[in-house]
Amino acid sequence: MGYNVHFKRVSDGLISVRHYDFEWDNDSWWSEGNMACDCNRYLEFERGLGNNPEIEDIKCSNGEYKIKVISDNGEELYIED
Repeated sequence: MGYNVHFKRVSDGLISVRHYDFEWDNDSWWSEGNMACDCNRYLEFERGLGNNPEIEDIKCSNGEYKIKVISDNGEELYIED
């Protein structure tokens, strides 16, 4: 079973969704690891919209994207306000 991550761009509220075919073990990858940084969240957000973003255009930041993670069975696994 996997999970969906809803990426919300804070500046305009636009949301994109990406599915991950991994088992959820904890939130550290999303809260402290690579996916906590907006540079990676930007890439996933754009891919969720069907875009193929240029890696060279990425600027690291913090707080421009918030996420909500929902399991395939509908359970809320992790939410940022």
